[in-house]
Amino acid sequence: MFDLHNDLLTCGAQEKEIRDIIDGVEKSGGKMLCAVFTRNVKEEDLTTYMKYYNNSVIPAVEDCGFLDNFDYLGNFAPFYASLTWNYDNKYAGGALEGGKLTDKGRELIDYLNEKGIVLDTAHLSKNSFFEAAERAEKVMNSHTCFSAVREHFRNIDDEQIRAIVNKGGVIGLTLFKDFVSDKKTASYDDLYRQIDHFCSVFGHKNLCFGTDYWGCDETVEGLSRYEDFGNFAEFLQNKGFGKEAINDIFFANAERFYGKVSFEKARLE
Repeated sequence: MFDLHNDLLTCGAQEKEIRDIIDGVEKSGGKMLCAVFTRNVKEEDLTTYMKYYNNSVIPAVEDCGFLDNFDYLGNFAPFYASLTWNYDNKYAGGALEGGKLTDKGRELIDYLNEKGIVLDTAHLSKNSFFEAAERAEKVMNSHTCFSAVREHFRNIDDEQIRAIVNKGGVIGLTLFKDFVSDKKTASYDDLYRQIDHFCSVFGHKNLCFGTDYWGCDETVEGLSRYEDFGNFAEFLQNKGFGKEAINDIFFANAERFYGKVSFEKARLE
């Protein structure tokens, strides 16, 4: 399993719990991008989270709205960074308010390009998304679902998906119940419909998982922890998905994207 997004480090968990989860991911051979959700973080404190990162646990930043000094971000060296979280800020418009990309946002994207950091388009408004995605050299969406299946202000439509896919980016399918389905609970079948739509239109080479574990209240039933993914893989096989497609979505697509970006970033440095 390669998870493009979770909020483990800033969810308020105790140190031992965090360490136990990280140890479990390492032992399983998986990887996860642990985002620092910056709502309650001062920019000078960002690097204090570096102690958690290793070959299996990779740094990311959710919402650069707290940031004034770009070098704090550069010193942290996240794999990706998002500009905002649902609401408009000095960099971009959020999905709930609909603002446009600002001059400061353009400067920040140029800085991400310079440092080899991927732009995460999660939480962006449509009014900001397309200009931001075009300006960024490397682009992704770490956790979302698809408007064609479930209309939600945080989900993205096929035009947005295509903009990411055309730039070689990846998209993390989240397990957050409200994004997956408008039902009281979300099932394997509901998540399957999200996957089936993406693969029917775009193939399976750019789809990953961005669970949003420790960052959402309710997940798809039966998928509340990484250990549950084996059952879901079997479910997808029964639905007709081949092993290559399942491996790509669960791990290989994210691994290839991570390896390619990391290699290019190393060349920059």
